[in-house]
Amino acid sequence: MKFTRIAPHPDLEPFIECYWMMQSRNSTPKIEKIVPDGFTELIFNYGDVYKSKISGQWQLQSPNIFAGQITSYFYLENTGWTGSFAIKLKPATLTQLFGLNMVDYLDQIIDLDSFPHVQLANLKNHFLPFENEHKLKQVLDDRFLELCTIRQ
Repeated sequence: MKFTRIAPHPDLEPFIECYWMMQSRNSTPKIEKIVPDGFTELIFNYGDVYKSKISGQWQLQSPNIFAGQITSYFYLENTGWTGSFAIKLKPATLTQLFGLNMVDYLDQIIDLDSFPHVQLANLKNHFLPFENEHKLKQVLDDRFLELCTIRQ
């Protein structure tokens, strides 16, 4: 598994912890334990989707998800090859940039296609299909710099 952490544009550091990518052509199922870290994430899978086990049952995740802060660990399992990237938001970013209450999304994994916030739900339209790491960083930086300008 190749994991890449990408620093956002310096002006975005108050809002974004990092962008990250995971890639692997190994389709053998592997279970990972996910522990609370205080961050919310927007996760986009251009590879096969994952299954999550949060409250005792495995559920297939949507390709593009919003993952709120978690208060307890849970498990993820790949269903095939991995191709994912994410935006790891600082804890207050949901409120600062999008006017959302973090508590409303505590312990939630939500399909971005049905997410009620249009700017976040449509974010994938700016960088999918995935091309490469450099293009992804540029598009994410440009989009979030634009969002920060809109909020000021």
